[in-house]
Amino acid sequence: MQCQKIAEKLKQNLPSVSTERREAQPLREERDPFTFLRIAAVNIREAREDLKYIGCYHACRNGDMEILYHAVRQDARLEYAGILHGSESFLWIQALISLSGNDHDLVIRMLPRDTAYYDRAHTIHKVLGRLLTALYYRDNDLGSRALKASETFLCQKHPKIWLLTAQYLCALWRKETGRLSSLLTEICTAERKSDLLLEQCTDSRHLALEKTVSFFAHGLFALAQHCLSPEEFQNIPLPEDRGFLKEYEEYRRTAFSSVDAEGSAEPFIRFSGDAAWLNEVPDALPKTVLRADADGDIFIDYEDHYEKLFTHLLHSPSFQKMYQNRDVCWAAKWDTFDHFLNQYHAGDEKKRFYGRGLLYYALANPDLNARYRISHFLLEHGAEVLPLEKEFDGPYHYLFRQKYHDIPRTKALCEELLRHGADPNQAGTRNLLPVDDMIRMQYSEKELKPLYDLWLSLPDLELNLRTFGGRRPIDLARKYGRKELAGRLEKRMEHISATGS
Repeated sequence: MQCQKIAEKLKQNLPSVSTERREAQPLREERDPFTFLRIAAVNIREAREDLKYIGCYHACRNGDMEILYHAVRQDARLEYAGILHGSESFLWIQALISLSGNDHDLVIRMLPRDTAYYDRAHTIHKVLGRLLTALYYRDNDLGSRALKASETFLCQKHPKIWLLTAQYLCALWRKETGRLSSLLTEICTAERKSDLLLEQCTDSRHLALEKTVSFFAHGLFALAQHCLSPEEFQNIPLPEDRGFLKEYEEYRRTAFSSVDAEGSAEPFIRFSGDAAWLNEVPDALPKTVLRADADGDIFIDYEDHYEKLFTHLLHSPSFQKMYQNRDVCWAAKWDTFDHFLNQYHAGDEKKRFYGRGLLYYALANPDLNARYRISHFLLEHGAEVLPLEKEFDGPYHYLFRQKYHDIPRTKALCEELLRHGADPNQAGTRNLLPVDDMIRMQYSEKELKPLYDLWLSLPDLELNLRTFGGRRPIDLARKYGRKELAGRLEKRMEHISATGS
């Protein structure tokens, strides 16, 4: 009866229950390599829209919970692949959704232990995310601190869904197993009455769908299975709520095994045509990476996330089939030197592609060998080094903003750019000088010393231009803890002030 009611409600609220239409997922086109990652992420999110609910409909209609199991796992992986800036606070929620499909491999990628020390998250997510992380990794030190923070949290005024979740996680930590089922029942009810949690679990905002089955509650129940002994877990009764699909839970708990938990499993939807590359996304997911900024705040590095994911995909057969006939700028930005030569024709170095010369694509290639070889090749053939027409950024801005470098080769490339007339004092976007971008590079001062030496050897180096935030290069050097560079810049400025040159 529960399955029948859920199937009827889903059919009423889903735009379509057709799996065939989803398999031939239409893609948004984007031909500029620099905006490709953003559009590809949109394609991934659109591919997963309503996916687990379509699977839920077919599972309930056919009485086969294996269908829903595969749909939940595929949906969670596509959700993680398509996350955007601003979603980082909610990774712990997505990790729980992943647990509802026993996808422990994804939980470990999505929510590594060090994400518990992420500082920018909202208080709610700091408390609940850290409790979840402590429980999942059985980290007693983190758990004791998270438990203490939760005691303060529970005494404050917060939406009921968050307070109940905190109570559940605390009870699970203390192994108060007699409370877990009743708390989950209350969580299911609170989830239907409030849109707070639902809006953070879905991009599509189809709240009517979200209120049919509580995958959040299923994830919390699966967390108990992970944390408790088999004997302890078996004694917990299933929650009594229409949003907790008992038939699915019976399937999920029996499907749980260390072998099954390792991989992404058989997909519910197998995409076809130009969308076939979406089938490879679930197995190419990177681990969440944290990075510290100049103020010591920890944040999630989404740029790294997307570059790792799509660098992998760009070398897959289905992806190459779709993009193999793209402009040569595509090869300069994303491919190898040999493939670039296959696409290159004499005179391409003088052309503009989407407002940029080929050199700018090469300077932003994430593959180091390709970046340096293609850039040198283009400069040798007379590529222009003028700043971009609309952005004001010059070649040094593009080069220094790349995450990974071979510093000696980067220095050699800078010297070649200088010989070809690139302006080291070009005021780029937001009035940033190339030296300002150099300061932000993710390397130690010892590693950056060759670049310091080169830049400070320039006779007419601009040091007084302020960014739109009002900072000069010396101010940025101090902000980012570049003590050696700040000292050298100070001496240089004092010399200029004393001599006028």
